[in-house]
Amino acid sequence: MTKEAREERFALVLELREKDKRTYHSIAAQLGVGIMRARQIYEEAVKRRSLAPGDPRLCLRARTWNLLNYHDIETREEARRAFESGKMQARNWYWLGRKTLAEIAAWAGLEIKPRAPKKVRVCPHCGKELP
Repeated sequence: MTKEAREERFALVLELREKDKRTYHSIAAQLGVGIMRARQIYEEAVKRRSLAPGDPRLCLRARTWNLLNYHDIETREEARRAFESGKMQARNWYWLGRKTLAEIAAWAGLEIKPRAPKKVRVCPHCGKELP
């Protein structure tokens, strides 16, 4: 989904929920999603509305944005310092997966070293690769 389409969907959900006083069930039916997904879209729209229009966190996914908020990281400099100090590593943070870590690093202007490829195990008798 493009950024423009996402913003239009946020505006539509805000209007349906707040102005028209529609339920999540009717919003979900109109958008073609589940009830819980309609609620998530509304909550994200409310969060995005609270941010300033030029806030750099607007380009982040909801999971990444929530993770940074939970750890009180609001700027790219703070994220960069967390990377450099070693605080921001997958083993230190619950919910921090490879994609989220890569997204935060790209947002902070850092580059993550790629993992070393897994060693291929070979059967010593026949030479076939083992799973």
